Amino acid sequence: MKRIADAAEKAGKKASVCGEMASDPLNALLLMGMGLREFSLSAPSIPVVKQAIRTHSLAECQNLADSILACRTSEEVTTLLSTASKNLGL
Repeated sequence: MKRIADAAEKAGKKASVCGEMASDPLNALLLMGMGLREFSLSAPSIPVVKQAIRTHSLAECQNLADSILACRTSEEVTTLLSTASKNLGL
């Protein structure tokens, strides 16, 4: 996802996410940190995701993404996401 966001930015294009991943507040913050800014999600998810985005800075999102991208195993990713969810109040 990060590579797609970077390539789109380099080409002067927009990249967006359509699907259930962006419906989860933590995943939305992670995607924001990776450089994605447009999401298509189900209507019931919008308020929760919008609140998460408004509550957390872009720097927090970028730090989360950098940490996730530095993980070497799926177990590290799972542990980090669990910790981040608690730390971010999600």
